Amino acid sequence: MEFKDYIPACVSLIVFGATVFNGRKVWMITDLVATTVFACVKLFLPRILLESQTNGDIGDFQILLTQAYSSTIFGSNVLIALLNRSCEEEGMSGGFLLSRVIATSLQLICKLYIHTIFGGHDFKEQHLYFAFFTTLLWMLGNLWHLVGTKNWGGHSEKGPPTTTDHHLRLDFLLVFLTGIVILAFPDAILRLLFPNVQHLNGVHIHTVRLMGTMDIGSALLSLTAIGVQQPDFKKVHLLGRIVEFCIYLCVVMWHCTMTKFLGFTQGICLVLPFSFAAVNAFLGFIKSFNKTKYV
Repeated sequence: MEFKDYIPACVSLIVFGATVFNGRKVWMITDLVATTVFACVKLFLPRILLESQTNGDIGDFQILLTQAYSSTIFGSNVLIALLNRSCEEEGMSGGFLLSRVIATSLQLICKLYIHTIFGGHDFKEQHLYFAFFTTLLWMLGNLWHLVGTKNWGGHSEKGPPTTTDHHLRLDFLLVFLTGIVILAFPDAILRLLFPNVQHLNGVHIHTVRLMGTMDIGSALLSLTAIGVQQPDFKKVHLLGRIVEFCIYLCVVMWHCTMTKFLGFTQGICLVLPFSFAAVNAFLGFIKSFNKTKYV
């Protein structure tokens, strides 16, 4: 590796040191900007990112999975934008930090697995010095501010649950189970959805697992959001789920129509498992504008 290959990791370390000790709000703004830029690169410049970190030819299959993963980052960042604007309730940011710590911890485990047990032959050294190192800093920064937070997820529920709470519970169930299945059985899912792909490598399996980690973290945030007193937190969390699905849908449609990598039936099979959570989030978001409560 040349010196230029270490530059991204050095920049990440400098940004981490300059922001992590300057308060929770500064750190969350840094999180928002850094992850949004990273998601944009994955969505619009996936080939460049993959060529810098992986070995072998870059095909439409890897690009599709990389762009799909970016949708989970965009969805979570919708909520960060609200928290940076208003953080009066500690449980709001505490619940979000907890979900980030869980997601990034699972990602570190996945990266260790892919480089040790799996062998890591499909990845370049840059993946260790950039992806693993920056994820570690990302986890440590969120953990630092989480430990200093007294409330990790809102207050206990008081009074009859609102309609939004009902949809948040259902969102937790749907997204958490989806994340667990994706994290545990990525190769089986890929072989089922992409029977024409002859060879699955570590890049394919690892990218799908990363989607599962983000889903699990996001699902736990749905559970903690139920106890948060501020209704905007719940609305924006559901809105983030809708945004995530819309971006994912656009990615699938792009590969169905422009690259022709996906057939129409295959595209429906890719969208359908995530559509249930999206419909539930849409209904919950619409109902959140009234104050109806279950009796």
